This record gives sequence, structure tokens and C-alpha cells, in this order.
Amino acid sequence: MKIKRYTFKQLSIKLKEELRKEVLANFPKIKVFQTRFYYQIPPDYMFIAKIGNKIVGQRYLTTKVRPIDGKRYKIGGIGVSINPNFHGKGVGQKLTQVVLNFIESHEYDFVMAATSNKIAKHIMES
Repeated sequence: MKIKRYTFKQLSIKLKEELRKEVLANFPKIKVFQTRFYYQIPPDYMFIAKIGNKIVGQRYLTTKVRPIDGKRYKIGGIGVSINPNFHGKGVGQKLTQVVLNFIESHEYDFVMAATSNKIAKHIMES
């Protein structure tokens, strides 16, 4: 498995469509994924895991700088989508580690993640 980091601007139309299809497979009831691969805010970075030419997982990182008590903080929001055929095979854990390493080396103050299932919760807690 290879993981590659992209900025949002580096994503081709074809790759955005592949990402959208993968997310829609995991979240078929969320209507926004019928037209795009992200929920509300386009991510700053996409970390895409592939085996051969097949996307098996993706993690996004959205960055915001917000003032809190007079100090500015760099906050990262992360999300994940793993191809259903690759659940439980370590893809999410590997993607998470790559993203956390990136976050640590780019001086984020906080990281937030929302999870929608027990597996994602377990990965984020560990």
C-alpha cells in the first residue's frame, strides 16, 4: 500500500471523482457525497492510500487558525473514509499515523476528529 499526500489544488477532476465514489460507498445516505467527496469545507490536504491503482482509503486534513483568549491557534480537522472491502485491514491506522506525523511536523496546536462508527473511534483513541 502506498500513501500519497496532495493539496486540494493538486487533485485532478478524475481523482476527485474517484474520491467521491469511495466516500459515497461508505456514506450512501449523505446527499452531499453525490456531488463531492468532502462534507462542507474543501480539505487543505488529502492523504490517499492505494494498492496498485485502486483507492483503498483516504484521510483529509482541513486547517483553520482561530483566536482563543487572545492567542491564535492552528487547528486541524481530520476525517477518514476506507473502502468497505478494506475495513479491518490496517488502512485506517496507517493513514492516521501518516496524517498525525504530518500534523506534528507542521506545528498544529489542536487536532479534532469526528467519528461515525466504532472502528474509527478505536483508531482515533489508539
